[in-house]
Amino acid sequence: RPRCPYWHWLALGLTLAGNVVLLRVLTALAARGECAKTAFGLHSNEWPALFRMIINDTSLPFPPPEGSSCKLCPKDWLLHGDKCYWFSTVFKTWEWSRDDCLMKRAQLLVIHDREEMVKNVLYSTVWIGLNIASPGRTWTWQDGSPLPISDPEKENNCGSVKKNKILSEICQTESKWICQKAAVLV
Repeated sequence: RPRCPYWHWLALGLTLAGNVVLLRVLTALAARGECAKTAFGLHSNEWPALFRMIINDTSLPFPPPEGSSCKLCPKDWLLHGDKCYWFSTVFKTWEWSRDDCLMKRAQLLVIHDREEMVKNVLYSTVWIGLNIASPGRTWTWQDGSPLPISDPEKENNCGSVKKNKILSEICQTESKWICQKAAVLV
């Protein structure tokens, strides 16, 4: 059996050490409550100082104290509460928008309470995860839950939202959309 070259072992060791440092940094961020700052982005000149401070602080507990949490979202997603939101910049049909969210391992926005209406960004119409696909003519969210309203709508209509109001649109209309997924707890 051939032996691995020395540099393979060196690369493996450096990778392991890098992962340990990364884990320590994330743990320290969670313990210090720095996640609120990082969710909305630090200025690029603040990152080196923050990492130096965390790495040099050897008094941090490992693992983080119970109850502390750091929630992370993918790049270009916005963290709000326990969820990550991604906002499109182009216009597509409801079905195309739904499929795009699925490719991002997410779903179109599902609104179960008023706080989830994302008030400050909805000046244009955006697709949400609501549609009427069956002849039963009931509004259904993408997570399978019904929207309890009394007015029946036409089949093949899809839900959109504009200025905090849910609207019925023809599914082939092109609009922007919002994807959502659960934030990753670190």
